[in-house]
Amino acid sequence: MIEPACCFLTSQSHGRSWVSPFGFRFGERYTGIPLQVDLSDLPLAKKMISARAKFILGPTGSGKSFLSLHMVRCYLEQGAHVLITDMGNSYKQLCELYSGRYFSYSLDKPIGFNPFWLNEGEVLDIEKRQFIIELILVLLKQPGETLQRSEWVALSNMVEGYFAFTETRHKFRCFNSLYEWIKDQFAPQLTRDRVTGKQFDLPNFLYVLRPYYRGGEYEFLLNAHEQPDLLYGQLIVFELDEIKDHPILYSVVMLLIADTYIGKMRRLAGVRKVFVMDECWKALVKTGSATLILYIWKTVRKFFGEPIAITQELEDLVASPIVKNTIINMSDCKILLDMGRYNNRFDEIQNLLGLTENDKALILSLNKANEPGKNYKEVFISLGTNYSRVYRVELSLEEYLVYTTEEPERVKVREYARRHGGLIQGVKALAADIRSGAIRLLLVFLLVSAGALLPGGRASAQLLDLIDAALKKALTTADLAVQRLQTQTIVLQNVQKGLENDMQTSMLSDITGWIRQQEELYSNYYNGLWQVKSGLSSYSKVAEIVRRQTRLVQEYDQAVSAIRRDPHFSPAELNYIQNVYSVILNESIRNTRQLSLVIGSFLTQMDDASRLRTIEETAGNIDHNYDALRQVTQQTALLSLQRSKDDAEIHAIQQLYGINNHP
Repeated sequence: MIEPACCFLTSQSHGRSWVSPFGFRFGERYTGIPLQVDLSDLPLAKKMISARAKFILGPTGSGKSFLSLHMVRCYLEQGAHVLITDMGNSYKQLCELYSGRYFSYSLDKPIGFNPFWLNEGEVLDIEKRQFIIELILVLLKQPGETLQRSEWVALSNMVEGYFAFTETRHKFRCFNSLYEWIKDQFAPQLTRDRVTGKQFDLPNFLYVLRPYYRGGEYEFLLNAHEQPDLLYGQLIVFELDEIKDHPILYSVVMLLIADTYIGKMRRLAGVRKVFVMDECWKALVKTGSATLILYIWKTVRKFFGEPIAITQELEDLVASPIVKNTIINMSDCKILLDMGRYNNRFDEIQNLLGLTENDKALILSLNKANEPGKNYKEVFISLGTNYSRVYRVELSLEEYLVYTTEEPERVKVREYARRHGGLIQGVKALAADIRSGAIRLLLVFLLVSAGALLPGGRASAQLLDLIDAALKKALTTADLAVQRLQTQTIVLQNVQKGLENDMQTSMLSDITGWIRQQEELYSNYYNGLWQVKSGLSSYSKVAEIVRRQTRLVQEYDQAVSAIRRDPHFSPAELNYIQNVYSVILNESIRNTRQLSLVIGSFLTQMDDASRLRTIEETAGNIDHNYDALRQVTQQTALLSLQRSKDDAEIHAIQQLYGINNHP
C-alpha cells in the first residue's frame, strides 16, 4: 500500500535544509517552505568553494537591500561580528535594533582616527608597519604615480624609527608627533645617510602632508586622542555617503576602516568576522586602499572571516579590473537578484561571472512566476561551479519595517519608536496597526485635515510634505488590500476543494473500520453536507465566481504595475487612476466577504433559496467589478497610446499593457 500511496505525493521540490549549525533563512522556491541554507561552512568543508567570500549583484528595485539586511541579521543572530561600509543609511535601523556602533561620516561632524595607536599587548609587527606605509602613500601619491624603491626604504625606516622613539620617550603617538619627529629627528638622519632629494624628496613630503598636521585642514583625521574600542563590537556600520566624492577623505577613511577589520580578523579568535562592502567601489581606485582591501579578500579565509562585496551597477564590474580579476574570481559564492534591467547585456554579465547556460536560465526566470498572494523576491545563488539554486527572500511585516529604505516609511517607524519607547516596541505597534487597518484610517484623517487647513489654496511646505507622504503610504495600503483579496480568494478555493473532497469521502462504498463508525456517528452532518453539495453542483456559479475573482486580482496587479511604469501620466493623473482602482478593489473585498459568508453558511441555518439568490447577486456584482476594472485599464491604455509619439513608443505601450494578450 505504501508504493501506491506515494503516487499522491505530487509536490515536487529540490529544496531541503542543509544539515549544518550555520545558515541563512530562505524559502523554497516553489512551496515557500522555510529552509536553512549554509553558504559558508559546509560548502567549504565539502570543497564546493575555496573561501567564504561572497559577491552580490542586484539592480535598483531588485530587493538587494532587503537581501543584504536579511543576511546581516542572520549573521548577527548566530554570533558573528559584522563591519559594514555603506552608502545611503540602509543599515541604520538594523544597527539600532542590535545596539551597534553607527558612524556617519560628514564634513561637518568628521570622525577622527589614530592609526598609530597600539592597544595593550600590541606591537609594531610587519602588518602594522605595512598599513602605515600604505596610509602615508595614499596621502602622498596621486593614483598612477610611481614609487621608487628608495622611497619605500625611507618610509619603512621612518615608521620603524618613529615607533622606537615614542617607545623610549613615552610620547603620545599620532600624526602630529610623527610630523614633528620627521622634521626634528629623521631629516638629520637622511642627511647623515646622504640621501638625496632624488631618492627621497623630504621637503615635498612635508609640504604635501602639511594639511594633516596641527592647524591644517585635515588635522582632525589622524590625531584622535581616544581610540574607540571596536574590537568587541558585534555590529559596526560606517556611513560614507557624504564623502564618497571627496578626492582624499574617502580613500583614507576606507583604508582606516579596512585596518579596523584587520584588527578584528587578527585578534578575535574563533569568532566569525564579516566585512560587508556595500557600494564602496571608489575605494578600489586608490592604490593604497585597493591593496589593503584585496589583502583582506586574499587573507581572510585563514581567520574565519567572510568578505562580502555588494553592487547594483553593471559598470562597477566592467570598469574596475580589480573587481573583475580579483574580487569576483575569489568570491566562489555569487548571489544575483532580478536582472531584467540587463536582459540585453546579460551575456556580458555571464562572461564576467563565469555563469553557465543553466545559471543564465535560472537568473532570467527570477520573479517571472511568483506565487499569487505572496510578497517576496527570488534570488539566485551559486556555490562554485556545480551548485546553483533559486530561493525566496520572504520577510515578515516586522522585518520589512526594520529594513525599509523608503523615507516615508522610515519616518513612520521612527515616530512609532518615539511614541512606544523604542524601535522594537514601535515596530510591533506599527505592524499591529497596519494589520488592523488603523494606518489607513489615520492617513485618510491626515489628508482630510491637511486639506481643511489649506488657507486660500496655499499651504506650508510641511503640510505639502505630509500629503505627499500620505499618498505614498496610501499606495502601500492599496497593495495590502490586494494581498487580503488574494488571501480571500485562496480561502474560497480551499473551501470549495474541501467540500468536493468531503463529498467524495461520503460517497465511498468501501469504507471500513473507524471511518464507518465516524460516518454513522456524524450521519446527519454528512447528509446535510451532501444536500448542500447537490445544490451547488446544480448551480456552478460558485466555481465561476472564484475563477473570475482570481482573474480580477491578476489583472489588477498587471494594470497597476503597467500604469506605474507608464511615462505618459503625471503624478496627479496617477493618483486619480489609483483612486478609481481603489474603489473597485473595495467593492471586490466586500463581495468576497459576502461569498465567504454564503459558503460558511453551508454549516449554518440558511435555506437553499436564500443561498442561491445571494450567490446570484454576488456573481453579478463581481462581474460588474471585473468589467469595470478592465474598462478602466483599456481606457487608460488607449489614452497612453494617443499620447505616444511614434510607432516604437506605441509598440512599447502595447507591450507594457499586454493589449494583444487580453482574452
